[in-house]
Amino acid sequence: APGTCTGGNRRRMKRNLLKRLWTQLSALSVLFYYCVLNRCRVVGLANVPREGGIILAANHISMHETLVIPSAVLGGHLTRDVFAAAKQELFEHPVMRMIMDGWGGVPIPRGRGAGIIPVLAELATTRTVLIFPEGTRHRDGVMGQANRGVGKIIHQSKATVIPIGVSGLHRWKSFGLGQR
Repeated sequence: APGTCTGGNRRRMKRNLLKRLWTQLSALSVLFYYCVLNRCRVVGLANVPREGGIILAANHISMHETLVIPSAVLGGHLTRDVFAAAKQELFEHPVMRMIMDGWGGVPIPRGRGAGIIPVLAELATTRTVLIFPEGTRHRDGVMGQANRGVGKIIHQSKATVIPIGVSGLHRWKSFGLGQR
């Protein structure tokens, strides 16, 4: 049924060598764009464990952190996969679906997404999962209220939680050079 999150997401967990190569090359390209051309700083990457289940819990203030955070983790830990919760609508366009699948996107249905909690918790037991506890972007840069399901994911997975604070990206233009 639409909006259910079981078998398709488990298939995304198994990634072949070509997808891994694509992910690593694109992550390094994204890091070059953000960190070299636009002086974005990533601080604290050494706090991300090299193995075990991890939940990266970040505030969501722009579209940029959806690229910066996985790229920074992938760039610093080349053998790690990062699975990211993403709104289901992003998977409706064929090109976006290819990109999201290649980067480990997990489609989340709008509304009460309780069906996704066991899937994300299962992923987080052994993998790296990026979630935005607020569930949506707050373009003013102010942290919003976290959804209750985040606590369930953390409790069920017993994963290490890495809190991530993103600041300033909500002021960036969509794409440009020399931004800070």
